[in-house]
Amino acid sequence: MSEQSATPGDLEGRPLQLPSVEWAGDSHFAAFDKTVRVRCRPRPAAATIATMFARFPGAGPVDPPDTFTLLDPTPDDPLYRLYRGSYRSVGYRAWAHVVNKLVAQINIKFVKAYPQHAVHAGVVAWQGKAVCFPGWSGRGKSTMVAACLLEGMAYVSDEALLLDFNSALALPYPKPIGVSAWSRRAVGLPATAEHACPVRESGPCRWDLPFPTAEELGAVTVDAPLPVGHVVLLDRNSERPAISRLAANQVQLALLQQSVNHYRHPAESFRVTARIAQTARAWSLAVGDDPRGAARLLAKALSA
Repeated sequence: MSEQSATPGDLEGRPLQLPSVEWAGDSHFAAFDKTVRVRCRPRPAAATIATMFARFPGAGPVDPPDTFTLLDPTPDDPLYRLYRGSYRSVGYRAWAHVVNKLVAQINIKFVKAYPQHAVHAGVVAWQGKAVCFPGWSGRGKSTMVAACLLEGMAYVSDEALLLDFNSALALPYPKPIGVSAWSRRAVGLPATAEHACPVRESGPCRWDLPFPTAEELGAVTVDAPLPVGHVVLLDRNSERPAISRLAANQVQLALLQQSVNHYRHPAESFRVTARIAQTARAWSLAVGDDPRGAARLLAKALSA
């Protein structure tokens, strides 16, 4: 058994047996013709979920429903639980971790539903153009997005660059911004209760969430498609921030390598990424341990 979980697996386990409960939240959220229903018993979690997904309103009912259910601890089960349909996920001693799991599951569903070219990337906006950071998990995309927002850029997504085949524009996908404890420290955000709360605490604790909105970081959220002006490859192995230009062919390579769905329409994906490679500038950005400094260096280079 892990420190946070009493059951193995992810979204697996015993079927859902609902007690008679009054939901603190029962909402629908939607993107790209996919809708989810979220029922939530913990009141703080319900309010948090409503805030995080406010930009993804959906109308119910959904047939067939894809329903997520968050439940409080009970005398027989001391953990907060997340169900998807009738299957139970791992449990946590803090509702915030259940919400983290929920965000991840909804995000996977929405991004997979995007019918055109999707790239695993963080995306911000600067001077009317999209600036994207393609890369798989752990490359520092969300950290860099948060740093850029704190330095005056606008928010597009910390998860996906969504390209339109016809216009080659980037569509906004402003999901909640996932920043780890290290990221919070690196960009100068105060530590939250979550990062200080021991996972083996005997009773439930109300941890804060590591999912700030762009507005909470003092930034605006883009609500219209943008041309892709810059593709930035992140380097976390350096000691200090530095930036340099890359060859144009690195743009298309990155946008294809980090795509999550290019296999669906390979010819269209090749054409749209080739089109962007002709106009966007490619950069290598060394971040080091100073993402805010790297964000300032990036803004200066992009403005030149």
